[in-house]
Amino acid sequence: MKVNRRTILSLIGPSPAVLAGSSKLAKAAAKSAAVVKADAGKITAVNPRGLPPAIQLIPMAPRLNSLDGKTIYLVSDGFPSADTFLNQIKIWFNKNMPSVNIEYRLKAGGFADDDPQLFAEMKQKANAAIMAIGHCSTCTPATVGHCMTFEKMGLPSAPLVTVAFKDLAKTNAAKRGMPNERICFTPHPIWGKSESEMYAYLEGNDPVTGKPLMKEVVGALTNPLTAEDQKTGTVTPYSTVTAKEYRESFLAHAWLYPRALKGEEPLATWWKTPDDVSIPVVPKPDDISLVVAGGQTNAFFQVGNMNYGRSASIDHWA
Repeated sequence: MKVNRRTILSLIGPSPAVLAGSSKLAKAAAKSAAVVKADAGKITAVNPRGLPPAIQLIPMAPRLNSLDGKTIYLVSDGFPSADTFLNQIKIWFNKNMPSVNIEYRLKAGGFADDDPQLFAEMKQKANAAIMAIGHCSTCTPATVGHCMTFEKMGLPSAPLVTVAFKDLAKTNAAKRGMPNERICFTPHPIWGKSESEMYAYLEGNDPVTGKPLMKEVVGALTNPLTAEDQKTGTVTPYSTVTAKEYRESFLAHAWLYPRALKGEEPLATWWKTPDDVSIPVVPKPDDISLVVAGGQTNAFFQVGNMNYGRSASIDHWA
């Protein structure tokens, strides 16, 4: 009968050196255990995959006090139906904000290609920009990225993305250095919809925020910047999560929420922090006492056993 050592060890838990009956491995395990017990200092763990580089934060462009008399460029990324959808936005402005000057342009090249001629024209003549539409896995990062270029040119922008690509859009903006980019979301799909259906989208709500879509678009161009919007410097990826993500995690509910209820800080404050505020993943790095490097029993269960002392990888012999 063939024995699956990995399965057995994951259930039993003792050091593989002991179960294997190898004096060489046993001595090595004992030596390793002795080192752990003798050194009460900090342990440095190195991730063999390396760490992602720090992200350079890009401050957003100053917002307009009003759109009255201003020129807004409606820019198509070239996705099918983007031109029709932007034309409905032009109709909306003509009906609801007739003092706004609207210019439509189709960006040259592929989704991700810059259009130096158009961008130079916008820098000279535009006061703000609206770009559409993030509708696929390639045009969404392109729309987000081009609007960041507009921001760096000093133009407030509102990238439009369908709700199906919300996570991709937000992640892409964060990785490029503008985590609070004012992305506005439409229902999905745009492509294949009639003009009346597209206009109904504009009259409806942003499916992410639940607020009127065009009010969100206008607000993206006019609402004053926050301190977070204007941050510069660098940030380490994955070092923070939003307060909403923190509160929705299973670990926070199972282990940290009871402590927050007792008033332990900073947990108590984080449980009341607004959803979009960033909080550190590890509040006190010096408190880390368990590092899992792979090939181990599920780390959550190891943490749950408060008497748990150490692990030994079985990858090299199983």
